[in-house]
Amino acid sequence: MKRAAIDVILFVIICIATWGLLQLRGDSNRRVELNHGEVYYSPRVSFEEAMRCANYMVRVGVFDGNPRTMQLSRSNGEYELKMVASPQFLKHRATRQQAMTFARRVCDELFLGEPVAVHLADDELQTMEVLFRSQPGPPNH
Repeated sequence: MKRAAIDVILFVIICIATWGLLQLRGDSNRRVELNHGEVYYSPRVSFEEAMRCANYMVRVGVFDGNPRTMQLSRSNGEYELKMVASPQFLKHRATRQQAMTFARRVCDELFLGEPVAVHLADDELQTMEVLFRSQPGPPNH
């Protein structure tokens, strides 16, 4: 009886360890980091695209040495950029307007007319709100 219980416990430990190793090889490792800013990216986004995003964020001062997190993915021909923000951020009209202006700028300068949706997300990268969605075509100047 004790041997069977030990076997079950060992089996569970091995399963948990295997699951953990598989998670390490998953999307969570698909990230680039520059100047304390992180861009996690999906399998449909290349390393080069993620680096271009991170470099852009350094250039415009978003990745300013303080920890920042974003996620870049692509589905159905549209990029999706999630930027982590606090829930209180959504309550301030002026700050939201600045974020909207920045989202348009990102669409124009980084994605160069590609369709993109810019999201505000919580610290687990769950969308709180779609801030801006561009349409395909030339940049929105």
